[in-house]
Amino acid sequence: MILDKAGNPLPRVQVTLPLYKLEHSTDLGGRFEFEVAAENQEGVDLVAEKLGYQTARLSPTLGDTA
Repeated sequence: MILDKAGNPLPRVQVTLPLYKLEHSTDLGGRFEFEVAAENQEGVDLVAEKLGYQTARLSPTLGDTA
């Protein structure tokens, strides 16, 4: 979920996983979802962009963390 500084959901944020060439926009509740098959733990870049807001770049880990 993507929220603004006040904690309100942000709709229509462009979220990308560049390594997998995947893009998705958040829904009205600020939610998005990607389905990616990862055989091993793998760090990836996740980028969230919306006009008028600072671009966010995160580095989540995909794969089984158990």
